[in-house]
Amino acid sequence: MNLSQKISANTRHKGVALLIAVIFTSVILAFALLIGNLAYKQVLITNTASGAQKAFYVADAGLECILYADQVSNVFQGPSSQKPTFTCAGQSVTAQYINNNGTRLAAKDFDITNSIDGKSYCVSFTYTGFDTPVAGCKAYVFATGYDVSCQARSTSPYFTSRGLEAIY
Repeated sequence: MNLSQKISANTRHKGVALLIAVIFTSVILAFALLIGNLAYKQVLITNTASGAQKAFYVADAGLECILYADQVSNVFQGPSSQKPTFTCAGQSVTAQYINNNGTRLAAKDFDITNSIDGKSYCVSFTYTGFDTPVAGCKAYVFATGYDVSCQARSTSPYFTSRGLEAIY
């Protein structure tokens, strides 16, 4: 074998190690991206679950305030000129109110401040009451809780909400 044959045999295999290294690096990068994507999705799921739990408890607290205001304080019994005012989580709440031919409607958005983390969370409620019970129902209340404040809810497209209703 002469020198030119030895040189051409060596040049045919040049770059094989580089090709293997590029393929190996690509596989490692693909796995890293896959694991990163899975971790990101887990963080999103965890944040959504946390927000849903906060929203549920805020809706529950708001619903309890409204039920107490109606059943104990009777704030939703007056004429339309008298706006119902009640206290919820230490905050005075005055609702929009209409009393129309035996059907009373009230609605309001208000914040509840969490005593543990100090953050405000929004509650939105609608109340429908009847002077004469309809199908055994004296009132219907629907409360929606949000994992953000009322101001943030009006400006941000990202929030979680949960709703609860009471029929009695």
